[in-house]
Amino acid sequence: MKKSELWTAGVLIIFSLACLVWVIPNYTSPPQSKLGVRPSFIPNVAVGTMLFLSILMLYQNFKHRKSNQETGVDDEEFGAEASGLGLAELANLSLWTVSSAIVVFLMGLLGYKIVSSLFMVCLMLYSGQRRPVILIIVSILTPLLIWQITWYAFSIQLPMLYFNND
Repeated sequence: MKKSELWTAGVLIIFSLACLVWVIPNYTSPPQSKLGVRPSFIPNVAVGTMLFLSILMLYQNFKHRKSNQETGVDDEEFGAEASGLGLAELANLSLWTVSSAIVVFLMGLLGYKIVSSLFMVCLMLYSGQRRPVILIIVSILTPLLIWQITWYAFSIQLPMLYFNND
């Protein structure tokens, strides 16, 4: 049984329940019409999914613990082979945090389509994709598809070019 997974599942369950019971009902606006989707629908689905997955994680951890007790196997993750958190992991975490903050800032200025396309190209290059056709197709089609889905399915307008909003 991994203690970190137990703690993670417990914290996520408490956080999910707090969001479902208190945060989402109190901090989302009421629907503007009876025909549209309620503003709390997407947050409820996201947090409900998180709650379901954390309960599943807790269940699997306890189920796995019982099978390990029968076989006598100890699978604690902090054994001799554990690598821990080193300089490389901190550098990678810092890279993702800073790049995400830059994307959020630029999205307000340049809009969703431009920033997300450029960010996807950078992510794909960073992860090893070098074929130009794949880079172009994925980085253009994915943001456009997400843009269309959010608008036509949920009537949500993603950030547009700041200079067009005069």
